[in-house]
Amino acid sequence: MAGKGVVACGFGLVLLSSACTTPTLKLVSPVTPTPAFVHWSQGGVADKRLCVLPFTDQAATDELAVSVRQSFAGHLSAKRFSDAELYEIDTRLNTLSEDWRTQPSQQLGQALQCDALVYGQILTARRLYLGLYSQLTLEAEIRVVDTATGQPLVTSSYASKLRAASLPLTPIGVISSAVMNLWDMDDAQLIRAIDDLGRHLADTVPDLPAILPAPRVPEPPSLQPIKLPLEEEEDGPHVPVQVKQEHYQVQVASFRTPREARHTARLLRNKGYRPAIAQAGGTSHVQHRVLVGPFPSKHEAQQVSARIQKALRLTPSIVRTAIP
Repeated sequence: MAGKGVVACGFGLVLLSSACTTPTLKLVSPVTPTPAFVHWSQGGVADKRLCVLPFTDQAATDELAVSVRQSFAGHLSAKRFSDAELYEIDTRLNTLSEDWRTQPSQQLGQALQCDALVYGQILTARRLYLGLYSQLTLEAEIRVVDTATGQPLVTSSYASKLRAASLPLTPIGVISSAVMNLWDMDDAQLIRAIDDLGRHLADTVPDLPAILPAPRVPEPPSLQPIKLPLEEEEDGPHVPVQVKQEHYQVQVASFRTPREARHTARLLRNKGYRPAIAQAGGTSHVQHRVLVGPFPSKHEAQQVSARIQKALRLTPSIVRTAIP
């Protein structure tokens, strides 16, 4: 009998140990973007601003929607979207005359200066506590909407389920295990579930395509002083020829449409630069170049170019100009 009891206890230990183990997190394969997202990502400005609106909570759990929104926005920041701080979004929402939940996405996007809005909602928040066994389930959904057309770009949901269990070997262990499971449910397990939920929701949003370097414009040939023939110099008074001095500019980017160029120029002004927009090319193919400068030396232009590349994730180039 004693041997059977040991076998039974060992079998039960295996079962409970398997229940105690939280499933290993699997690597998330890259999400396939919808045709609407592809069209949106390739049109308009290259540096698109995504605004994560406050999440709503059907489960009515204190501060849960705030924590899931922060987790989602934190994981989303690793993608190529232009950063939109949550406090900045909330500040602008508080200045609106009407409740933002009742406003059309096009009107709300214009007020927030965003290219797309993320609506989030907590669907489920359940706690199951049975003394030695506990389970936490969090489920939420997101919807990414194009602010220009109001068309949904991404719609997804995810449920995070974390479990904890223990097998006491003594009567006193029953009490300690119950207390430990309750602590796990209130703190560590909840934090893990929120992070798991935010990460998986962010993974369902496709990334923007990598920004290709702006086409390099050929540098104009340097101007050399013009020498007049000796006969002309002898026939008349010598007229000095004005030599143009070389300067350098930082070409931040080049776009097909003026709207993209103006958007990039606005980003540069927000960073403290004074950009200019110049047109280049023929009548059938006009490029709108965003320039910063001029600078008296190439080294100084290269330093500014490096700072812009770090701040805006663009690949500027140095162009040479001649200024009288």
